[in-house]
Amino acid sequence: MPLIYSDFRVNAPWVSTMRDHTDYLNETPAQQRTPWLAVPGFDINRVRWDSAHTILLGTGKDVAGSFLCDLASWLIPHGSHMFVSNFGKILTATMTVLTS
Repeated sequence: MPLIYSDFRVNAPWVSTMRDHTDYLNETPAQQRTPWLAVPGFDINRVRWDSAHTILLGTGKDVAGSFLCDLASWLIPHGSHMFVSNFGKILTATMTVLTS
């Protein structure tokens, strides 16, 4: 059965993927455990996805330009002289669509 994020039943399949702090300590080899364990009161359940640091300040700023180039190239057929000569306009139009 798929792990559907919108399944909120008590016995939803994704529930079996959850680990508590004790499970984390028992199942994770010592050399792979987080150094945060040295902080008094730390619990593995405090660890959350942080899109601000992971995407906005992390890899997102580095891949955004490449993504825009890929997106523009998907909109215009490859090998088209139109693509090369109008690349700036295509990127501008792509950004306009994405931000509107």
